[in-house]
Amino acid sequence: MAYTPEYTHDVFISYAHIDDEPDSLSADAKGWISNFHTLLQRRLNKVVGKELKIWRDEKLQGNTVFGPEIEERLTKMKMMVSILTPRYVESDWCRREMDSFHKAASGHGGFSINNQARIFKVVKTPFDRSVIDELPEEVNKIFKDILDYKFYIQESEDRFSELTPEGSVDNPSTQIFMQKLDDVVQNIAKLFKQFNNKDQLVIHQHKIYLAETTYDLQPYRDALVRELQDAGYDVLPDKPLPSVINKFTADVEAYIDQSILSVHLISSTNYATIPEGADQSSVILQNEIASQKSASKNLNRLIWIPPATADASTNAKTIALQSEFLKDLIDAKNNTQLGADILKGTLEEFKDAILTKAKKILADEKAKQDAIKEAEEKAKIVAATPVAPDAQATTVKKIYLICQEPDLDTTRPIEKLIQKSGYTVIVPNFDREPAVLQNEHNENLNICDAVLIYYGAGNYRWINKMIGDLSRLTKPLLAKVIYTTGADDDGDKKDFTSPDILLINGLTGFVPESFNDFFQKLK
Repeated sequence: MAYTPEYTHDVFISYAHIDDEPDSLSADAKGWISNFHTLLQRRLNKVVGKELKIWRDEKLQGNTVFGPEIEERLTKMKMMVSILTPRYVESDWCRREMDSFHKAASGHGGFSINNQARIFKVVKTPFDRSVIDELPEEVNKIFKDILDYKFYIQESEDRFSELTPEGSVDNPSTQIFMQKLDDVVQNIAKLFKQFNNKDQLVIHQHKIYLAETTYDLQPYRDALVRELQDAGYDVLPDKPLPSVINKFTADVEAYIDQSILSVHLISSTNYATIPEGADQSSVILQNEIASQKSASKNLNRLIWIPPATADASTNAKTIALQSEFLKDLIDAKNNTQLGADILKGTLEEFKDAILTKAKKILADEKAKQDAIKEAEEKAKIVAATPVAPDAQATTVKKIYLICQEPDLDTTRPIEKLIQKSGYTVIVPNFDREPAVLQNEHNENLNICDAVLIYYGAGNYRWINKMIGDLSRLTKPLLAKVIYTTGADDDGDKKDFTSPDILLINGLTGFVPESFNDFFQKLK
């Protein structure tokens, strides 16, 4: 009996029969599909804890008609594993199996459960992706919207090797095959649990954007996906990125907006594919979009550039393009490095850096939320405390002067001016631990009447973070001011603008009269 009684089978394996022909001349040799089926069965049984019913048609005849009986059988299949190859995508029968299962699943339980599709695409052999564009719309959508499990290694732009389970346990190809198989098994097992608990609330985990990369770094990305998922994070993108630039950009932005961290693996030699309508590679475009998000939303990023030697088959022109991008990235030109830490160590070191960064981001966010909650509680207590009319009239307005620690001495003239004008000044206490300092920063924002940001030692990223903090305030402020001063070698301060914030230019020196408009807003 299948794992849940309303289905006759738990997994249906769809494949082209030519792909199960053994590569060996040995009489007892098994084909790739047969070996995959056997190992999938064994691993799933162990992971789920009971024997599942996996079926594939081993005796399909060439003159068999794809009729209502077959379509009815597909409604009894809980999931489908499609073994994609050049033959599969060209086969009308295989395409109809995929289309019919999609329709059957949609009408019996839904094609996806908690955003996880019931079709698993196992790519045994690379195929011409242009063929997909000629497929019927629903089948085309399945191919494009579901992530691949690639059971091959792309050795160069035009050469690959299929993974096989037939070697010894020390054989790298066999080891990678088993890792890929386990990826499929874990996700099938996860979907089985969701089948049995459809009404159970799904807890959405924190998400990390792990940018698509070039073929030479794909094994590293696959390893990071496993590590991050094991650590409890959802990894985006969770489906292939579109090949057309406007859809590509929209999807990347949407994925990054959901993520606490953006991670990029950058090849030293290989230039990624260029989306249709774009003039840069998908890797460069993802980095560019993430950089923009760092500027506007203070997104944290990590970039890894592992050492590599150019493959002999790599086009010299693309090597030159990638080298130019890397130079800009390392030199921090055109904001390519904005919000990012660049690492060049081992994969293990990079993995640890990702997990450490993610934990810090979550800890900082928790501290921030705790501080906001504490400030709100204090505000409720203050609001509930009766205040004498005379006291109300003489309440002194508080101005929060935000600055970097190196600026503390140079802010003194402004502090004295504010105090002389009859207001209280609040400045950061940099003797605190970082988490405590962050909590106090959030509390100061909630108790002050106005904010003055001293843009001196802080960089472009810092000032944007401060503006972001202001934008998230739920209480109105009497005034918001940015005072620009100090060195401005790149012209960022001179050209700086921000809507709804008063700018005071102190680049040429401190002029008390320039604060008149600010004080006027406080009255």
